[in-house]
Amino acid sequence: MSVLSSLVDFIDLRAFLLSLVAFLLVLWLTRRPSNLPPGPRGWPLVGNIPGLIWDYFLSGRPLPHLLLSTMSRKYGKFFSISLGPQLIVIANDQDTIKEAGQNQMTTARPKQIVNNTGGQGLAIASGDAWLQQRRFTLSTLRSFGVGRKTFEDQIAEEAHYLMQEIETYDAKPFDPQHLVLNATSNVLCHVIFGQRYDYSDPDFHHVLNALDRQTKLAGAAGSEVFLPVLKYLPSYRSEQEITDKLSKDFVGFVWRVVRGHQKEYDSSNQHDYIDVYLKEMELARDVTSHLNELNLVASLSHLFFAGTSSSITLRWAMMYMMEHPHIQDKVQQEIDTVIGRDRLPKLSDREDLPYTDAVIYEASRIGTVFPLSVPHYTTADTTIKGYNVPKGTVVILNLSAWHHDPDMWGDPENFRPERFLDGKGALQNTEFVIPFSQGRRQCPGEQFARKELFIFFSHLMHRFRVEKAIDKPLDFNGMFGISSSPKPFEMRAVLRNV
Repeated sequence: MSVLSSLVDFIDLRAFLLSLVAFLLVLWLTRRPSNLPPGPRGWPLVGNIPGLIWDYFLSGRPLPHLLLSTMSRKYGKFFSISLGPQLIVIANDQDTIKEAGQNQMTTARPKQIVNNTGGQGLAIASGDAWLQQRRFTLSTLRSFGVGRKTFEDQIAEEAHYLMQEIETYDAKPFDPQHLVLNATSNVLCHVIFGQRYDYSDPDFHHVLNALDRQTKLAGAAGSEVFLPVLKYLPSYRSEQEITDKLSKDFVGFVWRVVRGHQKEYDSSNQHDYIDVYLKEMELARDVTSHLNELNLVASLSHLFFAGTSSSITLRWAMMYMMEHPHIQDKVQQEIDTVIGRDRLPKLSDREDLPYTDAVIYEASRIGTVFPLSVPHYTTADTTIKGYNVPKGTVVILNLSAWHHDPDMWGDPENFRPERFLDGKGALQNTEFVIPFSQGRRQCPGEQFARKELFIFFSHLMHRFRVEKAIDKPLDFNGMFGISSSPKPFEMRAVLRNV
């Protein structure tokens, strides 16, 4: 018995020692590096996943950017969480967002972000591939008049078509989503495809519907970046299958446009973005270049996705005009006083229409289209706000947290354009609205979108009074996918006296 007892004691002791070693190894593998941004204490191996799940259900299943914003009030404007082995840092105020965005070590994208185009393109690429795509895009947009008078004329022409379409409803209720998305997409199509599409075009309607549904179904810029286990859940896989199908429909359309350009390509005459890209591909055959067919299709797709921001912001503005008719009154009074009824507003009138511009800035702030931007990824150890951020960290820029920070805005949930006007009625504080993000990966189409928004919104307010289709409060809880967009709504557009 004594020998057996000694053997059992030895086995127990060995098991204890092995367990202790395993426990210490887990602690070592999951230890927090020194001087990380503050954050909740995590569990070995799984990190903060249990706590986040608990907070998610305890808080009534908030949208991801709202949950992170709530956490920032506890842990600070710059904090960190661990989802399994993946460290994530979240910037929640403009200074930190700016510093993180301008850091050379944070310009990469997480490799887990899925791109169904086959290429990396403008938004997903990192390193030299991204730099080349961005420089090409900025140069090409400028060469086709973006920022010049000719570009304003193109927007005004499309705004004219949009107003005509709205007028056909003869003040009857309608959902403006398709019309607005078609109009803003046409401005972009003119530059990148060299053509526009009629509002009744069934093929383009199908493409825009696929694009819209995809942005609604796809989660926070690729939730599999943070929780790879999601891909094994039946509900997630089912949703992902739908998203993949919609993506294939949209990407297939882009490929058809590219193939059409290739058939009619004339190296001596470039009409649009695709033609210039094909020319650069031709010149770069014998040198190292990231300009290729796959990246062309990917870049076109990314430009299209980014271009949806104008349509979403415009719909937010429509909703707030219906909900606050006294604000709409002020906009229209300003337009009538400055512009009159004999012509439509122009970009050159913008400085003389500060209240109208303030309404657009307020819609951009309160309805932040891309609340969490697109995730960044560190390619080397670095520091942000004095904290250590190791290589391989996902960096999230929580634009929504900044745009709804009570310390900055006072009453961030109220739609109050006056916050952008000083005592003399001139614009102020506009630099604090950053819906296009900040830093090296700031959206290259920002000026494109701002001009587009002003022309479309001011023309709408000049021509129509927008009213609720039914007399009850509108739902301002957005739908969160890749973007945060309004839930479907109907409105009435009553033609104003001309």
